[in-house]
Amino acid sequence: MGPKHIDLKYLNDISGDDKELILEMIQIFRSEVPGYIKLMNEFYENRKWEALGKLSHKARASASIMGMKQLADELKNLELLAQEKKDTQLYISFLRSIENQFLAAIEELELYAETL
Repeated sequence: MGPKHIDLKYLNDISGDDKELILEMIQIFRSEVPGYIKLMNEFYENRKWEALGKLSHKARASASIMGMKQLADELKNLELLAQEKKDTQLYISFLRSIENQFLAAIEELELYAETL
């Protein structure tokens, strides 16, 4: 059974299947994600909606590189809602889903990296 959260076709394509570059990109992703999760939760708790929207945009780029279409879509939705400060009661469910998907992706990426 293959990965559920990641699809590295795009990463493989843009890297020319360069294993070292792929491993470097995985490492960057792994190092950035905990900060995204922490800051998103802080911005939510402090009702910093504009900052939450901007960070969602930044995190979406990382998710897209790893082929995480569902997560990228959720991040875009959160970004747009936060920019407009709309439906703030929905943000916490977005944040839990985003965190779960990011953490699952890290596990999948670690397993993938072991095969390179």
